[in-house]
Amino acid sequence: MQSDFIIRRAETHDAASLAAVLVSVGWFARINAMTAEAAAEHARRFLEQCISGDSHSVWVAELTDGLLAGYVAVHWLPYLILSGPEGFVSELFVRPDVAGQGIGGKLLETVITEARARGCSRLSLIIAAAAIGLELGIISSAVNSAVILIAVITCT
Repeated sequence: MQSDFIIRRAETHDAASLAAVLVSVGWFARINAMTAEAAAEHARRFLEQCISGDSHSVWVAELTDGLLAGYVAVHWLPYLILSGPEGFVSELFVRPDVAGQGIGGKLLETVITEARARGCSRLSLIIAAAAIGLELGIISSAVNSAVILIAVITCT
């Protein structure tokens, strides 16, 4: 079933839902071992740090029921040797129960749009899910899905 969602900037009140996204992915023992309250507090501190300045951005995919389906975090890094800054996507996660509906792709499209608006030279991300790389045309079907890739997208 296709889920309807919107992409918007994250706010501190999203902390508990953002933590729930990470728990649902199940990849991070440290996060999974936390109580829901501790994970939410950890996410709140992360969001406060990211929202406080212009060097980080976090976007969320919000379902019509108000729950978060996923999020993306990007860090904007100045470089003297490039024609513009670089965006580095450090986190992009989608809840497994809504995966495969284009949510991750829409989150990444939002980052690419923002990177271009900021005049970034490139956008870097680590791809651990081959399906996303295939969908974006960054990797080919010949790549072993267990391989983690670093992708660089030219923005200018």
